[in-house]
Amino acid sequence: MKLPHIIKILLFASGLLINSLTAQNLSLYTVDLDDEFSGESLPTQNFEFVENNVANYDNGKWIAVQLEIPVEMATKDNYIYLAYSLIDHVELWTYDISGSFNRIHRTGQSFNFNTRPYPSSDFIFPILDGVKTYYFKIYSSKPIVLPFEIHSSQSLFQTLTHKDLLIGVFIGIILVMLLYNLVIQIFTRDKVYSYYVVYLFTLLFTQTALFGYTDRFLFQEFPNFNQKFATLSGALVAITSVFFVSKFLNLRTKSLPLYRLFFIVVILDLFGVFLILMNWSVVAFHWVNFVSLYGSIIGLIAGIKLSIVGYKPAKFFLTAWSIFLCSVIIFALINLGVIPYNKYLHGSMLIGSSIEAILLSVALADRINILRQEKEASQAQALRMAQENEIIIQEQNIILEEQVKLRTQELQETNMELKVTLENLNATHTKLAQSEKMASLGVLTAGIAHEINNPLNYIHGGYTAISEELKSKNKDIKKEDIREYLQWIKSGTDRANKIVKSLNIYSRSNDDNTEDCDLNSIIEDCIAILDHRTKGRIKIKQRLDENLGVVEGNNGKLHQVILNLLVNAIDSIEDEGFINISSIMKDNQVMINIEDNGHGISKEDLDRILDPFFTTKSPGKGTGLGLSISQSIIQEHKGKIQFKSEVNVGTKVTLVLPQKILSSDNPSA
Repeated sequence: MKLPHIIKILLFASGLLINSLTAQNLSLYTVDLDDEFSGESLPTQNFEFVENNVANYDNGKWIAVQLEIPVEMATKDNYIYLAYSLIDHVELWTYDISGSFNRIHRTGQSFNFNTRPYPSSDFIFPILDGVKTYYFKIYSSKPIVLPFEIHSSQSLFQTLTHKDLLIGVFIGIILVMLLYNLVIQIFTRDKVYSYYVVYLFTLLFTQTALFGYTDRFLFQEFPNFNQKFATLSGALVAITSVFFVSKFLNLRTKSLPLYRLFFIVVILDLFGVFLILMNWSVVAFHWVNFVSLYGSIIGLIAGIKLSIVGYKPAKFFLTAWSIFLCSVIIFALINLGVIPYNKYLHGSMLIGSSIEAILLSVALADRINILRQEKEASQAQALRMAQENEIIIQEQNIILEEQVKLRTQELQETNMELKVTLENLNATHTKLAQSEKMASLGVLTAGIAHEINNPLNYIHGGYTAISEELKSKNKDIKKEDIREYLQWIKSGTDRANKIVKSLNIYSRSNDDNTEDCDLNSIIEDCIAILDHRTKGRIKIKQRLDENLGVVEGNNGKLHQVILNLLVNAIDSIEDEGFINISSIMKDNQVMINIEDNGHGISKEDLDRILDPFFTTKSPGKGTGLGLSISQSIIQEHKGKIQFKSEVNVGTKVTLVLPQKILSSDNPSA
């Protein structure tokens, strides 16, 4: 259904209400009081005549009403119709035929709905035959409007039917818009539709509450809640409108200051809800109205500001919001008595709300088009950027390929240089290790010469003794003496052979790391080489494991390591001392411990002893390469070297090397 047709239906329904109005010669007298009064005192009040038969009062007042109807209308076929639903308390008093002043009815929103003489959202009272004067005692926490009318049964039925039609059209429009937007929300998952559905839901309750239909159909037996619901629903619709409008206009992005000002409404209305729950109904109504006015102004400013900058949704919103505000202003002015009451204007809120709901639904539908256009534009821009990026990437790829080629060539040249450098370093390292070995051997030469001289003396002594025996004129040469002399020669020869063999192994230069190395034999060889330095001064105690496994490596290099460690231990002992040497097997590893009671190493120097060219010895007594080279050798053999030392106590060095795993088919290998 098109928008103009819907508006025509609303105007038609409202027009029927105008046509139902009949000119009535009523006389209305009222007086407002701050405090409650007794019904019996109604005839004695100082009434004032009210023109146009409609009285308007602020909320929280007690109103006394005297209604005079023409004699020809004072029949039981006619009815007093109070066309206003927001009255908490209304009592009807009159004189009966006997002259007694009695209360005939007491009803209102503070009472169960079944206390009303007729089931209407407004208030209908029967007229008694011949009674033309009626008194009313009225109170409400909402603004009080008293549009009294006299109707026959037929005209009353028409009036109520036309009002129900207007409300029915309004409810139908809201429900259609609500379901329509709910379906869109399910498919699009856009939060703005969720907010709008909730807003329409609260708007529906608010309008039906203002016209008394929640009294009639929802809260008939809950008068305490029903009395507060019109004010409460006003606060709720304001809160939901803040969320919807903020999302619809995208205020958080478009205008953050207005967004923050708008959200103050939520805080203020929550305080209004608190006032309602505390039963401060009169104050709560004024507070909620004030907050609604504030929120309406902020919303109007936001719509104008965003419309000026060309934001299309803001133009729809500004139109809908302006129409709704106009209807609210008219409704408020009627309640304040500024505009004379009539049913057409009284229904302006329903018309304004309906038009607003329709326009905003149209705007939300247009939002889909806008989003689709934005999506298409975004996709086109993304495609254009992708094409531009593809061109840039192709150009960059060409440049990168050239740079990669150039860089690869540079890296290859650098690798060649590094390879040459590494080979030179390895050669230098080998030369340094050999030089250090030769330097150590040179230092030991004098002692070794002396050590070899001893077995030579044995050999020379044996030779001399045998020569003397042979030159002797005594022909009786004893074999026992010859054997003793030969034993001297053999002992000297063995001793010299052992020293030369140890020196040969130590001084040998090769890079074969696959030899079977017996560390016990290596230890004994090194002790033999250094015997001249320890004899008579340092006691060497050996605890060597006879079942010690072999280590795969280089015999010469391992001789160099053990010899370096023993030389350092000997050098650390100034006078007399001891060196304990042990070998053990543990977890498939060969462990060698060399412990001395020399002067030890300080904690500061202990962290540096493996650095190349670092030495604690006097100048000329050490190159500082021994331990550094020893560590390199041990690492080549996949082992490790550990030091523990304490000044003036001694030093303990531990070598850990992996045992060679012998194959099962060749256990002796």
